[in-house]
Amino acid sequence: MPQFDRLGNDMSDDIADALADEEAKADVAHSALMKELVEAVKNHAKANYSKGGWDMVVECYEDSEIEEEIAGCRTKEEAIARLAEVADCYHDRRQDVWAAGGLDENGRLPLTDGDIDY
Repeated sequence: MPQFDRLGNDMSDDIADALADEEAKADVAHSALMKELVEAVKNHAKANYSKGGWDMVVECYEDSEIEEEIAGCRTKEEAIARLAEVADCYHDRRQDVWAAGGLDENGRLPLTDGDIDY
């Protein structure tokens, strides 16, 4: 079956195979980098659990969700900074709710007479 380049020109099987190998190596390298960046973000989040909104990252984000947030990042610092923006949003929202009297000192909604405490 003929292979075509981006311009629609025929490629030899050798060139097509070489390009496929290069793409596969690039995918492996990207996957390894992404795993490293995700681990760096998770480690930072755990180390800063009680600061800002990092607890939300630890408790609520799966690896795949962290990957989505840090797509395009090339360094650990860049990935952490990207998730810091998310953590800051959670922290700001929590502060707003606390200021309005919506959460107790443990960060939970207070129970009312109609609520059941399990």
